[in-house]
Amino acid sequence: MHSKGGTAPEPDALLQLWGLADLATKGPRARADIHAVAAAGVAVADREGFEAVTLARVAAELGLTTTALYRYVDSKSTLVECMVDAALGPAPRLRARSGPRRLESWVRALWARYEAHPWLGTFPLERPPRSPHALAWVDLLVSELSDAGTPDPLGSALAVDVLVRGYAGLSRVAAHAAPPSPELGGEMARRYPSLLGGPGREGDVLDDLVRAVHAVSGSAGA
Repeated sequence: MHSKGGTAPEPDALLQLWGLADLATKGPRARADIHAVAAAGVAVADREGFEAVTLARVAAELGLTTTALYRYVDSKSTLVECMVDAALGPAPRLRARSGPRRLESWVRALWARYEAHPWLGTFPLERPPRSPHALAWVDLLVSELSDAGTPDPLGSALAVDVLVRGYAGLSRVAAHAAPPSPELGGEMARRYPSLLGGPGREGDVLDDLVRAVHAVSGSAGA
């Protein structure tokens, strides 16, 4: 663990993601590194769901004991942080030229990561992002919104990021949820007809998300 001044120490695994620390050299030769550990966690979550991710399960995936895994991560929360960084991967290259199109390209690229790793939209958030890939995605979006003249690019970027995650989570939940009974469904439609739309309804959820993002960011879809 590392600390500076009066701040809380950062996990060594996080510092290793940033290239600010090396794996401790004491003890037996390392059989893995933080990137392999994160990849193993992602593999477990992709196959078995986020609920299956434990230190013991990831250690087994790597052929390690749980005690040995503590050489790489100090807790499950640190493991998850590293998993998210690995699942997101590097920020995308936006090929579109216009501002609205570039924003849409960013949204679609992030949506693709949620589709590849559905658990990304469901696990509980414990803290703001602080891993390199997670921050690179937001930094790219802030830059794009700033170039487009958005009054509060950082605030808008965070709102868009949360919106994509929310749509991804709701879409996954809706896809696996049983529909209400005809009696209840009919009464819901009668009382609240405007709420029949939303993630999981018939149609293209991603297109709905893109329209919502344009509304939040104040940009006009092209």
